[in-house]
Amino acid sequence: MQVSGGKDSMALAYFLEAFWPMLTIVWVDTGDAPPRAEQWLMDTFGGMENFFRIQTDSKGHRMAVGNPTPVTWLGCCSENMYVPMNDFVKWGGFRQVLRGTKACDPHVHGVFPGDVVDGVLYTFPLWSWTDDDVEEYLGDRLPEQYRQGAVGMPDCVTCPAVEPCGGTTKHLWEK
Repeated sequence: MQVSGGKDSMALAYFLEAFWPMLTIVWVDTGDAPPRAEQWLMDTFGGMENFFRIQTDSKGHRMAVGNPTPVTWLGCCSENMYVPMNDFVKWGGFRQVLRGTKACDPHVHGVFPGDVVDGVLYTFPLWSWTDDDVEEYLGDRLPEQYRQGAVGMPDCVTCPAVEPCGGTTKHLWEK
């Protein structure tokens, strides 16, 4: 199960809580995650033997190649999140990936529910949920930033690109 600390991965995690002992839970820590996301992930999964934290350095990457633009942001996300996650899936020989991705999410979908890529089945249990469904399911567990209007959850809170996760509401995560 892939998690980010955002509301959708939180909902997926709680939805599948009975299966945690049987799942490998993985988070790509870009080194620039909102503190609230890191705290929830570590408080929830940090002591579990089946929890893996993959460390990347998105700030260092941006210093080396420059800040992402409206044209290049996906390459930065790929380098710091998607490729390391895919490498972990290959390394572990996993045959299935669970994600909290929903059909209504406003970002790029590289794979869709039921896709099999390189022998890996991608499963999105929340695919038919709406943002309202997720917020209702989480109830009091919903992070305050979403109650204040946050859209998405930035994996890299200091990233200047507006397009990826969080868009123009990233400032809500800086608290």
